[in-house]
Amino acid sequence: MAGAFPFYGRAELSDLLLRLHAPGSPVEEIRAHKIVLCLHSSLLRECLIEEGVSTLDVVEREPKAFKAMLQFLYTSNYDYETENLAAVNNFEPSEAPTSHVVAFHLGKKYGVPRLCKAAIAGIDQLFSNWNKRKSVNKDRGSLSIPVRKRWWIAKLKTTVSIHYMGPYVSGDYSKSEMGVAIARAAIFPHCLSDDDLVELFALSPIFAIDVVLALRYQAKNAGRRGEILGDGDDTT
Repeated sequence: MAGAFPFYGRAELSDLLLRLHAPGSPVEEIRAHKIVLCLHSSLLRECLIEEGVSTLDVVEREPKAFKAMLQFLYTSNYDYETENLAAVNNFEPSEAPTSHVVAFHLGKKYGVPRLCKAAIAGIDQLFSNWNKRKSVNKDRGSLSIPVRKRWWIAKLKTTVSIHYMGPYVSGDYSKSEMGVAIARAAIFPHCLSDDDLVELFALSPIFAIDVVLALRYQAKNAGRRGEILGDGDDTT
């Protein structure tokens, strides 16, 4: 549906007016096209299934994230690499990883599985590359691994808090793909101290479940390769 992008937010051929309500903000009106929304969002399809619907009121606390989701419906484009690069550069402005977690929850809410998948890929890429990229700031010079490690731990704690307890959470997302992705990020670089893990588990006991699931998943995959948790021992 990438060819639909020129029509995003424009009146040409529009047959729907979205009225976006956000706390503390004026109502924003967005022109949309039912065919695009219905093809890619199961929730919006249910809302628009009745004939004659020409206006839809939407209440979201994160209007920017909702509009980003709408653009994704029109373009299928989720540029997490640019956002992540800004985050890994530490002192550059970036909404990652918060933006990925919010995108995942919106994808779940509106029934957009491709958005959920893209958000998970964003989390995986962000946390797997924190120590691989050259992180340079013209005023501060190259950032050392210890500095980036502190950044990584702080971002990880933020991610756990938002995913399991944030204001967007509308259900039990234990055992979700995002939860397991966050757990993988926490345990497999082997950078967390015992105190760090205890603090993460204290933030959300449900996170501990996802850590166990991530370990089981890794053990199964390692077993197929003749390894246990990557230690290289032959178990077959």
